[in-house]
Amino acid sequence: MAGFAGILVQLATLWLLTSRAGIHYQAATLLAVAAAILHNFVWHWRWTWADRALTRRGAAHAFGLFALTNGAVSLGVNLMAMPLLVAGAGLPPVPADLLAIAGAGDVTAIAREGRERRGAGGGGGVHRLGNASGCR
Repeated sequence: MAGFAGILVQLATLWLLTSRAGIHYQAATLLAVAAAILHNFVWHWRWTWADRALTRRGAAHAFGLFALTNGAVSLGVNLMAMPLLVAGAGLPPVPADLLAIAGAGDVTAIAREGRERRGAGGGGGVHRLGNASGCR
């Protein structure tokens, strides 16, 4: 559920920033992905990880790890794909971002599978959550 809601947050933020606020799609993509990262972390903290006691300091550390791993993949894929899809292929920003989100999910799944094969997949860390855009 967090993943689907995160996708909606990202797409709605992108639409609002490009269509209503007139922000260029690349800057809007960065802000939309950041909104999805924050949304997904809070959602996971409140629901997915509800059985884990996290202090505020622990939550800040967990958010840093979440943002540096899952968030970085999502941000990187989105920022690379959007110019290709919008400027190159002529897609509007929101449909282009939906394709970029799917690509980010694929990259995250491949990275997660590689970590699990090397024995780094266990332990309940944030790396097991999927990407920041919401794809598991």
